[in-house]
Amino acid sequence: MAELVEAEESHVCKWVDCQEVFAEQDELVRHLEKLHIDQRRGDEFTCFWQGCQRRHKPFNARYKLLIHMRVHSGEKPNKCTFAGCNKAFSRLENLKIHMRSHTGERPYQCQHPGCLKAFSNSSDRAKHQRTHIDTKPYACTVPGCIKRYTDPSSLRKHQKNHDKDSQARKKVRSRFLTVEMLGNCLSVQQVKTSTSPMEANDPDAYLRKCS
Repeated sequence: MAELVEAEESHVCKWVDCQEVFAEQDELVRHLEKLHIDQRRGDEFTCFWQGCQRRHKPFNARYKLLIHMRVHSGEKPNKCTFAGCNKAFSRLENLKIHMRSHTGERPYQCQHPGCLKAFSNSSDRAKHQRTHIDTKPYACTVPGCIKRYTDPSSLRKHQKNHDKDSQARKKVRSRFLTVEMLGNCLSVQQVKTSTSPMEANDPDAYLRKCS
């Protein structure tokens, strides 16, 4: 148990060819900066963290690589200063957007004529503005379905309904297969002569008898 707790609390560097373990997150952050980033050539700003989705695509500046490394280290240096709020973010821009939830600031005004709606971030405004022009770029990929949506979250919600329908069809199909197996197990005459009333009302019980 002690080994499990120690593993959960440790911070492992997963840079290629490095598996150094640190007790504190700050130590991992300093290690990444001093050993893996600062010691590289000035024009090499590439993340070599194992499994990184950038797939060795380089950055054009050192500071951008350092900010990116917070995705892997979990570092969140940008903390909310409102009393009682413990939120923290890896990027300053995300902190600014969050702060608007406290201040009520909504600097992104809808650009559609006559609409007075405003939003705290540009992505919410873009989602809203698509409702004015009826643009629905997110199409359902289920064959035969022509539904389209203005945002990906609505599409995901819709596709969950397809998943529920698929499960229901599987249950119905399973029931039909059970009946078909009963018909193949014995002839109609055998069913009449050898099936008890309880078995006639319980196909599963009859299948157990046939097997």
